Amino acid sequence: LIVQGIEMEEFSKRNGKLEPIASQLKTLIIFFLESELHNHVTYLVDSLWDWSMSLLKDWECMTALLLENDDNQKEALSDTQESALIEIILATVREAAEGHPPVGRGGTKKILSTKEKKIQVEDSVKITEHFIVVLPQLLAKYSKDAEKVTNLLQIPQYFDLELYGTGSLEKHLDALLREVKAIVLDHSDMDVLEACSRLYCTLCNEELLIHNKVALARTELVDELVDQLNQLLGSFLNEGEGLCTEEEGIHCIYSTLRRITAFHK
Repeated sequence: LIVQGIEMEEFSKRNGKLEPIASQLKTLIIFFLESELHNHVTYLVDSLWDWSMSLLKDWECMTALLLENDDNQKEALSDTQESALIEIILATVREAAEGHPPVGRGGTKKILSTKEKKIQVEDSVKITEHFIVVLPQLLAKYSKDAEKVTNLLQIPQYFDLELYGTGSLEKHLDALLREVKAIVLDHSDMDVLEACSRLYCTLCNEELLIHNKVALARTELVDELVDQLNQLLGSFLNEGEGLCTEEEGIHCIYSTLRRITAFHK
């Protein structure tokens, strides 16, 4: 259904409308949802990999579909379809970056040939150069959606992180750190918070040129959370100061504690 008759065409945009690849991606999304494969997206992607590799690697079109999606558009993606597309993006990024099937498929870990290794490296660079730019935009758009944000925050683990320290790409690190901080301060869901914490750990690799900048940003965030907790406790212990109700005070303290806990696991 998905791969039959697919001939890959270069992605382009005309008058704000996505070209044929967008239609093929929507077909994939519908198949994914209607076949109830929500918990098996990595296996769906792997099974289609050799047949539709060009489509599954068209991250430019996938992210354009998300960033330009508008509820007022006639053929806009639904919220469920957006979530499915983000899951597919994460699965395709993993498959391309790791170069082998997910656990449970293909028996022993595949040994890549020289050609396959070259493709893997090229894909890693392509993933990095594209998502370094668009990931902060995606996080900003879906910042309130815990499930979408949790999946998006996993993408940088597949980056060639050394590229962050080259040329104009470093400015996008600042944008990413701003969005991640905003997400931490806005969420109390542990899946989201732990995904943020893991991202900081990934970017804090001491071998990276960006290590000091990220480590400083993480320290400043944790310090801000601790200061916030101290202020909340002070206000809560002094009745009538700062907090509207006892229930609200307990909720704020609990949420802040969860944020701090996520960074100390």
